[in-house]
Amino acid sequence: MKRSISYSVPIPAIPSNDQPVYAHHQWIRTWIESILERPLPTTNLFLSLRDGVFLCRLVNQLKPNSIVHIHQGKSRAAKEENIRRFLEAGPRVSHSTTNLGLILFLLLYII
Repeated sequence: MKRSISYSVPIPAIPSNDQPVYAHHQWIRTWIESILERPLPTTNLFLSLRDGVFLCRLVNQLKPNSIVHIHQGKSRAAKEENIRRFLEAGPRVSHSTTNLGLILFLLLYII
């Protein structure tokens, strides 16, 4: 029997477009860290997310078992596979208090 997990997703206030890019990076970082309940490994958002591991963990936290296998390798193929799985899982993740489409857009636009 599968357990259903309900997860309350906190969403910080979105910075306005006239704020610097750093404010958007901080907003994304704060949101991701609040969902994962742990800090990202570096202060540089791009470096923290570029291998796709934390992006896949984010999706799995929002909807458990959405991504069954996350590649931990440092090869380009492993990173690309994680990013591909993250992008494919995005539309399947639905949550009443989260607009994952907005998050995906911001991640792709800003990074």
